[in-house]
Amino acid sequence: MKAKFFIPLIAATLFCGTLFSQSTVSLTFFDGRPFSVDLDGKDYGYFQEEFYTELGGGKYHIKIFDGVRASLKPVFEGDIEIPFKSSTFAFINSDFKYEVYKQYFHNDRRQICECDCEYCRKCVHKTHEGRRYNDEENNGYMSDKEFSELMTNVNAITYDDNKKEMILMALEKNYVSAEQVKKLVSSVTFENTKLEIAKNAYSKTVDRENYYKILTAFTFESTIQDLKDFLSKQK
Repeated sequence: MKAKFFIPLIAATLFCGTLFSQSTVSLTFFDGRPFSVDLDGKDYGYFQEEFYTELGGGKYHIKIFDGVRASLKPVFEGDIEIPFKSSTFAFINSDFKYEVYKQYFHNDRRQICECDCEYCRKCVHKTHEGRRYNDEENNGYMSDKEFSELMTNVNAITYDDNKKEMILMALEKNYVSAEQVKKLVSSVTFENTKLEIAKNAYSKTVDRENYYKILTAFTFESTIQDLKDFLSKQK
């Protein structure tokens, strides 16, 4: 029988009610069993049904122990990547692998909240569109500070696929300007990756009338034509 998995209420409460300056992680087992955690050599205690902590973004080495830690090997051990200024919800699945099922970016001013649990449905930081409002002077898109932080994180990544993953994740929760899209597209190397980002970003762009600016970020005429064809089909 497939085990039911749910977000613990304590994590949802903290998620909605606190403005985080750091990243956060909430971790459970697929079947709700108790476990203990070692994160970068730090012991986080025994027999908890949920592991929750605040930490800085980056790579961490985690060990998950199911049972009495002194007599058992970890059921999971490996490195996990925590994005800067984000909230990560993960669980150990039935194959004893670490799996992320929800992840949100946030900033120092407002909390992004789209979870459908009881707490988040009442969350004061959630707008009717399911996203936070940006400052009026930014016309609804990411502020210079927010975008600069995103670009710093993206440029710190080596591979295009990983950069694309972070960019698309950020676009799920934020709106951008055409000029910002151009910079995001220019941050990757391969034309196909550029094109995928440009197409995904279109629906989250507040000044679509300026989308022609993105064309200069491409090298090959075939890719430029592909994007033109895509734009011609958009309302």
